[in-house]
Amino acid sequence: MTTWLRKTLLPLMMALSLSSQLALGQSTVVIAIHDYAPYYNAKGQGLACDILRAAYESVGTEVRFVSFPARRAVVQLLYQQVDAFAAGNLLTHGPDRNLLNWVPLFKARTSWFYYRPRFENIPIPSQLIELRDYRLGVIVNSPFLDVYQRYSLNIVEIQTPYQLVQMARKGRIDFFEAAALTGFQMIRQVDRDSIKQYGLFTWATPVVALAFKKDFTRGQHFRGQLEEGIRIIKDNGRYLQILESYWGVGNVPANVMTEENPASTRNEIDFDKFHSQPRNSYGKILESQ
Repeated sequence: MTTWLRKTLLPLMMALSLSSQLALGQSTVVIAIHDYAPYYNAKGQGLACDILRAAYESVGTEVRFVSFPARRAVVQLLYQQVDAFAAGNLLTHGPDRNLLNWVPLFKARTSWFYYRPRFENIPIPSQLIELRDYRLGVIVNSPFLDVYQRYSLNIVEIQTPYQLVQMARKGRIDFFEAAALTGFQMIRQVDRDSIKQYGLFTWATPVVALAFKKDFTRGQHFRGQLEEGIRIIKDNGRYLQILESYWGVGNVPANVMTEENPASTRNEIDFDKFHSQPRNSYGKILESQ
């Protein structure tokens, strides 16, 4: 297939495919995701996918996940080619944000990771302003770039998550940005044997939500269903079970919950317990499957 055909026909075929999915009716919600394990991957697996699937199933709705790069997922949502976009509240910027509303799913512990042997006898920063003298790696299109720019931080944008770990290990950057679960998943894939040699400090806990276009009637229907489904799985305990299947039973940080925290959460993570539990390829604890 020529370059012209790829650029012209493939997007059209994708649009037609998505349109056919949207034509399935009100019993199937089509959700755009991007690859950011262990929250979601191209196969529709991960913590966020598990929560969305459980919530929608509780109200009798089937879920179909379609994977795109983040920027393209925003376009698909705005042009009503999908019903919703997971984490769209964080990854949609500027005036386009005003076109959306969303349903909170959980909070992410946005953190800076570092390789401990490179910081022996050096105090670890605990605030963004203390990072000004360091080289910092972030994934391209990080939702927090504008914040880092306001603090005049020395940011290096990297194309793939796993390069961040490699660069930190080699000393080419001092810290790399990732949600806590994601950072350790990245390290597990690249430098498993040294995972306990990596530390982190968390500087923000942004809400991760499923975003919908305000003027898309079909999407707003599924927004109402999700609100009801989230309430159901929180009431019946399924919501906490899903979080525990990634953090560990009794090891869910209180600040990842979107509202009042159950007694089974904790203020500090037990990292020995967290690292000791075997996981599958996308970060879910094996015994929880």
